Amino acid sequence: MSSQSKKNTFYGAAALLTVTTIVVKIIGAIYKIPLTALLPDEAYGDFGAAYNIYSFFLTISTAGLPVALSKTVSECNALGRVFRMAFCAFLFMGVFSFICMSVFSQFVATHVLQNEKAVYAVLALAPAVLCTCICSAFRGYAQGHMNMVPTGISQIIEALC
Repeated sequence: MSSQSKKNTFYGAAALLTVTTIVVKIIGAIYKIPLTALLPDEAYGDFGAAYNIYSFFLTISTAGLPVALSKTVSECNALGRVFRMAFCAFLFMGVFSFICMSVFSQFVATHVLQNEKAVYAVLALAPAVLCTCICSAFRGYAQGHMNMVPTGISQIIEALC
């Protein structure tokens, strides 16, 4: 592949991810506006507290890993083996985070968030961490092949869900 072709592919991939990030932010704003109008202040506070725990476990489970996987895939000849190992690692981290949020939801809500009513919001967000970890493995693999479409589509689907 020529230098110019690589540069064009890189800029196209960057443009695609920029557009999908903007769409995801718009979707986030669209759902938060009615959510604040529909939920009483106390319920929205419970959701906000639980969302902080969700963000914490999501960051632990996925931060930097899709990029590391994409770099490894792009450099490695044994692609199937790399993906299987990465998928197992992402799955383990997702399941671990899911279990922590599910089993310890009462403890997290009471002692970490200091909001006992947030327990149901923590439980509701627990499956999202697991799903996002699994999606991250596929994202990193696709990015390693310079295919940003699955990443963009999955980000939009996650925002909609």
